[in-house]
Amino acid sequence: MKSIFCLLLLLLITGCNLVGAIPVNPDAKPDDPAPSQEWSEQDYWNEIAVNVDMQLIANTDELILLVDRLQKRGVLKDVARVASLREKRVDISADNKTSIATTVRGK
Repeated sequence: MKSIFCLLLLLLITGCNLVGAIPVNPDAKPDDPAPSQEWSEQDYWNEIAVNVDMQLIANTDELILLVDRLQKRGVLKDVARVASLREKRVDISADNKTSIATTVRGK
């Protein structure tokens, strides 16, 4: 079940729209610039950490897989912060979720 949530998070983060088209403002002129909804790299890290806190990511393998995919998309550059989590698979539990989320946030 957690894998489904991780997949949905990945789709949400990578910009896949599962609901359909976003309604367009009929009064907008075609040359109006679209509002900027760009996420910074830290926004992505914070969102991943929130999912760790909520235990939607079951273990560090899933976390690293998500980080690697986001790195390939070019939204994450500094993945060295999770280097210690690559060494050994650890299940994310209530006992260690705070320390893992702190590592993901880069603090």
